[in-house]
Amino acid sequence: MLNAVFLLAGFIAVSIQTLLLRELLVVFQGNEISIGVMLSQWLLGVAAGSWLAGRPAWLARLPLRGSLGLTFLGIGAYAQGMLFFIRYLRSLLGVLPGEGLSLTILFFSSGLIFIPLGIFIGAQYALGVRWAESLPGKYPAARIYLWEALGYLLGGLVFTGLLLLRLAALPLGAGFLVLSVLTAGGLFPRRREKLLSLAAAILAIFLGWRYAPSLELRTQEALYPGHHLQAVYQSPYGQHVVADQEHSRAFFFDGLPTLTFPYPDQARIENTIHLSLLFHPSPRQVLLIGSAGEFLPAILQHPVESLDYVELDPWLVRLLRQYWLPASDSPFPDPRLIVHEQDGRQFLKNTRPAYDVIFLAVSLPITLTQNRYYTRECFQLA
Repeated sequence: MLNAVFLLAGFIAVSIQTLLLRELLVVFQGNEISIGVMLSQWLLGVAAGSWLAGRPAWLARLPLRGSLGLTFLGIGAYAQGMLFFIRYLRSLLGVLPGEGLSLTILFFSSGLIFIPLGIFIGAQYALGVRWAESLPGKYPAARIYLWEALGYLLGGLVFTGLLLLRLAALPLGAGFLVLSVLTAGGLFPRRREKLLSLAAAILAIFLGWRYAPSLELRTQEALYPGHHLQAVYQSPYGQHVVADQEHSRAFFFDGLPTLTFPYPDQARIENTIHLSLLFHPSPRQVLLIGSAGEFLPAILQHPVESLDYVELDPWLVRLLRQYWLPASDSPFPDPRLIVHEQDGRQFLKNTRPAYDVIFLAVSLPITLTQNRYYTRECFQLA
């Protein structure tokens, strides 16, 4: 039983950690710095929880399996509450969509979320080692660490490859709450506590099924005040949102606006696309990497013979096809347009045809993914 419990512990922990981290990235439009801050606070909480639960004075008073069950309850309930807190954080701070937040606010907000959760996780480990020490076998700490690590591996694969693409955040949070409550019920020694845990799990299933979809939409709209959401989609690369405001439609990626219809930034398009193409006497073969589709219509206004459009995230391409406004002006039916759903650097490396014009229309180099396009090696490939 111990092995199964800590396999589940690792599965729940990494799934909740990833879910909350992705939600916070939407709020803070984060890069590697913000991810590092969040993970360091998680690890700080784990260390504190292991230290506290491993103190001899505590160990003498704590009922082992009951205390372990309480940590599962704490993780599930606290994580569900933090999902609501994250969704309303920008409203509480009075911040508009697309507006950045400081590292100070990130530090204290993520600390409030990740340090308490880390304390529960760390306490689980210390209690698990104590449980393993009471059983036959060597290396109790290594045993707990191994099964928890296997749970982390399993959770990462299942969450990213399966759950994330099919369920929204609040239903996922409710599911992890149910799993945590059922695991706690299996650990509680008394029959009354087991029955109460089962009843709580049934109640959580009903409330999640009945209210989670509507709450998901309502809390998502809190992140984009003044907008009517048309679509919210989680891809392995981040969160895509399509939102309408009066007579315009905007596409957001992890909280940042990437494209607006039907009033794009004409000055930017003219300087970036039209002026560039005028420098070539007869641009026929054109390559566009990135831009979230913003530059496609402008390039196709020119007498080009083919336009290769490279976009890493296939989910973004699907949303562009479906929600382009107005639909009659969509560039995707144009036979000259060829869409390649892959990494731009890899496309440059593996493609041999010569292009008359290449547009590296990627965002600012604030993440490692985007910074790869601002290098000597990338320009040499082009």
